[in-house]
Amino acid sequence: TIGEEGTVREWAKAMFEADRAGRDPLPVSTAEAILQVVSRTAGRAEFDALVRRVHYPVDPLDLQRHLTAMTAVRDTELVADLCEMCRVGPVRTQDAPYLIRLLLGNLGAGPQTWEWVKAHWDELKDRYASHAMPVITGGLPRLADVDPEGRPVFADDVRAFLAEHPLGGQQRLVDQHLERLAVNVGFVREHRASLGELLTKA
Repeated sequence: TIGEEGTVREWAKAMFEADRAGRDPLPVSTAEAILQVVSRTAGRAEFDALVRRVHYPVDPLDLQRHLTAMTAVRDTELVADLCEMCRVGPVRTQDAPYLIRLLLGNLGAGPQTWEWVKAHWDELKDRYASHAMPVITGGLPRLADVDPEGRPVFADDVRAFLAEHPLGGQQRLVDQHLERLAVNVGFVREHRASLGELLTKA
């Protein structure tokens, strides 16, 4: 998933297709990883296959695996579709906040998801249980990118928006997420160049 190794992707796709066709179920020990790899590069066909499995899972664990895997998507259209599935269904309201949190933590989908969360903030607050917004904002510490001058790309906007939309008694949890975001921004600012150099040499 991280290294984007071609042979791993091909193997994962083959295992996914065999499971989808009913030939061989996914190996228990690697099912989650296989689904994550497939979802990360999913097009419409793979995404729709994941959605069908959410509708018709083998068991509760199978449902959870496929729901979680869907949050690895990076295609902008599919990210938008998954956000809407969380907002209006078929994703259950008890599951949706956790999926949105994972989408925010998806480095490819996080910025797009954050714009969607801002646009639907009040609706999401009304739709989900009282603890949902701190759950959702738990994905924000991953929005720690900085520009070439070291300025935060998203963190200032995140802080400004949340300052304008306080969550009352749940604000302490949100503040903890903001602290983690600040730490992550500092880490990226200080170490990204040297880490990139080390990984290039690896």
